[in-house]
Amino acid sequence: PDMQKVIDDCKLKKQSQMAILTLFKQMYKYAVYSEIVTENKALYVHVNADNDTEHGTPFSDQELQTLWDNANDPEVQLILIMCYS
Repeated sequence: PDMQKVIDDCKLKKQSQMAILTLFKQMYKYAVYSEIVTENKALYVHVNADNDTEHGTPFSDQELQTLWDNANDPEVQLILIMCYS
């Protein structure tokens, strides 16, 4: 319950909470191997946070036109390729 409370009270994003849970599991795995504990209690902890993956926003028509106006630059060419891929 203490580990679940740490995850539930954590104000970080879901991926950070998943990293904390991974740390818990690794610590328990070591503790079981070292015979400090007999059971991996971290297996019962779950991240209950909503998926908060951030997606990029597309370029506006004006921004795309600016890229096309500078299409001779190799870095801009790469950006244009990624925009239309």
